[in-house]
Amino acid sequence: MRDPEAGLEKLVDLGFRRILTTGRRAQIEDGAETVRRIVSQARGRIEILPGGMVPRNVARLVAEIGCDQIHVAAHIRRSDPSSRENAEIFFGAALYPPEGSYDVIDRGFVQSVHRVSRA
Repeated sequence: MRDPEAGLEKLVDLGFRRILTTGRRAQIEDGAETVRRIVSQARGRIEILPGGMVPRNVARLVAEIGCDQIHVAAHIRRSDPSSRENAEIFFGAALYPPEGSYDVIDRGFVQSVHRVSRA
């Protein structure tokens, strides 16, 4: 839906319990005002989970939006040299993460988000 407020009401009516959103922008910093309005409109009927942020903005975004949670993608991609050893096995280009790599939690990122959120 093009109207976030109408979309929120539709999702509430359909029984959804949580919305993950950036406020219709590429990054939460740019959609924070929209997310703030939706959080206010939701009045606890549905959880609004803001996402798409950088760790230095956690405390400001939580205060600005009026939320009590933030979604982060706290992973980094690692190369998997073992998958290159057997060229006869191919799983396809549509895999996520791409063949030859794997994702792990970025401990430093998680620690920086935690540190900033406590500030």
